[in-house]
Parts: sequence; C-alpha cells; structure tokens
Amino acid sequence: MNAVIARGQWNQLRGGFRVGMGRLTDNSTRRFNGRMLQLMGRTQVTYGRMLATVGKRFHRLTGF
Repeated sequence: MNAVIARGQWNQLRGGFRVGMGRLTDNSTRRFNGRMLQLMGRTQVTYGRMLATVGKRFHRLTGF
C-alpha cells in the first residue's frame, strides 16, 4: 500500500466522523464538508491503486 492510498483511507475515515458529528449536532455544513472529504478520499484511493497498477505493468514490460 502506498502513501496515496493510506491518505485516502484516512480522509474517508475522517469524513465519516465529520458526517456523524454533523448529524449529531444538526450542522449541515459539517455534514457537507464530511461528505466532500469522503469523496476526496475515495478519489485518492482510486488514484493510488491506478498508479500502483501502472507502475507494476511498466516494470513488467520494461524491466526497470
């Protein structure tokens, strides 16, 4: 697992916590920010997996 994937998973967890706190306090801004953080985390995880896959394929094809 690389740093991008780990950071994305952390952001998803942090966003989920913010959404929960927003529900608890009835704060729609906090819920929205939490959902945006979750979306950013999902994007980071997808991007990190894509980078890892491309790197493995490049290594397999070129040997570098």
